[in-house]
Amino acid sequence: MTSILIVEDEWVAADRLEKMLQGITMGNCTIVIRDSIEATVHYLKDDNPVDLIYMDINLSDGNSLAIFDMIKVDIPVIFITAYDSYAIDAFKKNALHYLLKPVSTADLENSWNRYLDYQNVGNSNLPKESQGTDTKRILAKFSNKFYPLDLSTIRYFYSRDKISYAVKNDGRNIPLSDTLEDLEKKLPPKDFFRINRQVIVHINGIKSITRHSKARLKVVTEPEHDHPQIVSTLRTPRFKKWLDQH
Repeated sequence: MTSILIVEDEWVAADRLEKMLQGITMGNCTIVIRDSIEATVHYLKDDNPVDLIYMDINLSDGNSLAIFDMIKVDIPVIFITAYDSYAIDAFKKNALHYLLKPVSTADLENSWNRYLDYQNVGNSNLPKESQGTDTKRILAKFSNKFYPLDLSTIRYFYSRDKISYAVKNDGRNIPLSDTLEDLEKKLPPKDFFRINRQVIVHINGIKSITRHSKARLKVVTEPEHDHPQIVSTLRTPRFKKWLDQH
């Protein structure tokens, strides 16, 4: 029996989430609801059994991420947010996944499956986004804000002057605080490949590939980058293998 804590100040939303979870888990869970930062801190401080937390970001008494500054939380958390949510500075603190409002049954079931995968791993490391083959969104960071980024619209990421950018299919460049190393850990490896130190490309972001030298390839992106990208000698064999999978 899994003990779930729902942190949500909108009772209609909390009740709906509880019923959905009972259905998805076939009743194999106990659910407790708390509607504020204060109530959540008290509940966790009392050492009540909690295996998983579904946490709304914005509560009536403030940003729920303040909880992480008040007490140590070693429990996996699935955040609930919206496209126009406030900064979630502590996203990486035990963040197993995140859901966008309104929460759909399919997304909730996916989050539950992530929790089950986490349990099956049997260690303290939370699964990274890149481990999920069905990842459709990641939380991208810029300045002190996090926001969902729809990966289906991204053609490649690149770095310049210590700033990373996401290039969308319409040609827009979105600045990010994440490094390419951070992004590489979040992105689904089936769809994205880091061709060199400066660029991570989506399979649909490749316009053409030509031989640059005996052991290296030249990639032209779509939308086009300032100049063609060279796949390093060490990466070329893996890049070819990745292309063959498509």
